[in-house]
Amino acid sequence: MRYLSRFTILIITVVLGIIALILYLYHLNSASSTFPVAKESTSVSSDYSQKLAPNVRMQLNQVPATENPQVEILVRITGTLEPGQRSQLEAAGMQIRGLMGEVIVGVIDLRQIPRIAELEFVRYIELSSPVYPHSSP
Repeated sequence: MRYLSRFTILIITVVLGIIALILYLYHLNSASSTFPVAKESTSVSSDYSQKLAPNVRMQLNQVPATENPQVEILVRITGTLEPGQRSQLEAAGMQIRGLMGEVIVGVIDLRQIPRIAELEFVRYIELSSPVYPHSSP
């Protein structure tokens, strides 16, 4: 009986996780998304900071200038990732780990993030954050 209840809890947790992921992906792809993005422009802005999430700006300000840790970032782009755009991201120092629609997951040295933000097709950059399961009472 005890084994069955733990197994049931595990299945329910997995199903709820999948539902949450589907809802999140739907939210990212919906036209009415409130995902914070920089305004579209035809020229590269010299003020890239509007593309950086608060957690990116905070890290850039808090980490000593002598340090350059690798961080995992989420980059939202306009449209789908083209081969030339992929090359530009990699040339700027990003190691692409995954792609979901307009969101790219990658690893980069913290101090290289501004180079990514300066790219015209990049709309928004944020640091990836861990997701923790709910603990049982």
